[in-house]
Amino acid sequence: MQKWKNWMNRFRIFYSALKKKENIFYMFFTRGLLFWVLKSLSFVPQEVNLVLLGCNLDADEIEWIRKNLKLPFYHIEEYHQDSDVWECLTQVNEYHFGWLDIDCFVLNPRFFGKMIVLEPRTFANTVWSIQNQFHEFMCTYFLFLNIDCVKSVYESGLDITPHAYSDIRVQMNISPDFACKVLNEKHKRLVSDTIKHYYDDNGKYQFDTLQLYQLAAESIGYSIHKLTHLRGYISMNMDRYFSNDIIHIGASSHFLDISRTNKYSEHFILLKLAYLLLCKYNTILPTSYKLTLKLTRFKLLGISQSVNLQKVEEDIRKYFTEKNVNAASIEKILN
Repeated sequence: MQKWKNWMNRFRIFYSALKKKENIFYMFFTRGLLFWVLKSLSFVPQEVNLVLLGCNLDADEIEWIRKNLKLPFYHIEEYHQDSDVWECLTQVNEYHFGWLDIDCFVLNPRFFGKMIVLEPRTFANTVWSIQNQFHEFMCTYFLFLNIDCVKSVYESGLDITPHAYSDIRVQMNISPDFACKVLNEKHKRLVSDTIKHYYDDNGKYQFDTLQLYQLAAESIGYSIHKLTHLRGYISMNMDRYFSNDIIHIGASSHFLDISRTNKYSEHFILLKLAYLLLCKYNTILPTSYKLTLKLTRFKLLGISQSVNLQKVEEDIRKYFTEKNVNAASIEKILN
């Protein structure tokens, strides 16, 4: 806890030194993922106020970013999950701010202009959402938050942060990606009042990052605003997951985990796209990424008899075509 507080205090100093604090979009990433960062950045217009947040990076990655990417950059030395970063951002930022995943490709740059226009009672502008039988939750892939609402949530006395919540604590040292906070009685009353029958005594349901926070915002009169009809991956309606204007890949930090990539992305398309990007960026990335490329190629050889870059491109093109993404948008992803 003390280390986390020290990190947040250091981030406050970094934030206070930023020349432009309005309408920041944060991009958070951990070790070994710079090729995703570069691809996502290639679709971000120069006028967008983007801040990079690296976490637990190697020294050569830190040096490379500071030398090659002319953007504000803050490095978090110890590993933290994204919900820790969200908690810090909601406590430190003074103006409306946003978030862009490293595997979210904003092919239509007009989205950035639409994102930063918030109605007074809008908690967040979002592109994707997931819908269950009880409620609609925003997805965190590409968001823009109303700082007035953020402040109101903290002042509400609900004692809720952007973290994931569950009835049972998942500890950081057991499963870093799924660590969460425990729902207290006040949280359970909020859930019961907001979503009838969503919570049960067995702790069957878990709130992902920002979901309980969204309920807190809604309880004080705010709502989310969707810019599209798109649905998050968990809804499994892939026809409404991709569009010609914006693409979210998903599970990008686990691209080398075959069992997970196959689950999240059909035909190992996540692994193939990672391989394609590594091939294209490998000559300019830190030397450590040469090993990453070899590992990715080795994983691909485990699911096919040979690895041919042209065939990989064809597989990716076919995959997105089947998902009704047009040729022009696919070429933006490939090139």
